[in-house]
Amino acid sequence: MARRKTARKRPDPTAALVRRLQKHASETISDVLDVMGLPEQVLAASIRPIAPGLRLAGPAFCVRGQAVDPNQPPATIQYQVDRHLTQGCVVVMASGGHTASALIGGNIAASYRKRGCAGVVLDGAVRDPQDIRSFLPVFAPPLSPRRPGGRWTVVAYGEPVAMPGQGDSKVIVHPGDLILGDASGVVVIPQAIAAAVLDAADRLVPLEKKVLADIKRGRDREQALKAHNRYGHIKRIVP
Repeated sequence: MARRKTARKRPDPTAALVRRLQKHASETISDVLDVMGLPEQVLAASIRPIAPGLRLAGPAFCVRGQAVDPNQPPATIQYQVDRHLTQGCVVVMASGGHTASALIGGNIAASYRKRGCAGVVLDGAVRDPQDIRSFLPVFAPPLSPRRPGGRWTVVAYGEPVAMPGQGDSKVIVHPGDLILGDASGVVVIPQAIAAAVLDAADRLVPLEKKVLADIKRGRDREQALKAHNRYGHIKRIVP
């Protein structure tokens, strides 16, 4: 009797990219994107980890919200976000400029984590930071004790969102873009060029180490930089 062949599970290309991304620092990825001609991929410096040592990496799951309109019936789409999260995703939440309350608290964060979320990046306030930081990396500007109920709600998900950047322009985050957050901040890698960015980053790291080693040995910094063409392998993709 012939044995039935077991179908092999195809490797997830995004998961493989995320594993590579986890090995890098935001500075390295930012440098690569900068040389490629994409300097506006870093989120505002105010978006920081809510506790020291937090890191996150994963494909973006985009969420957009706004202040509650008292003349409209309560929105229930916020619960659909929980049910549609994908394993390993990073929720990128655009507040719509809301400052009157937190956007998420401990219950929301716990639900996101239980559904496989790897972290949250948002441009509005968070509450319950002492609880959240123990189980989910969150990057946000301020903190607030005020609950979002009756003040702010999710109105859309699964579509591009605009987040504040470190430059004058917004950073447009598309679903599936790779997100990396660490102590220095948050950088966004467009999904279409993620592999090329990581290839360049893998080559950049050892070059940076050589420069630093030369400087520590006492070599003139200008000469150390000239000795190692750190960015020569990076192709500019935007004129």
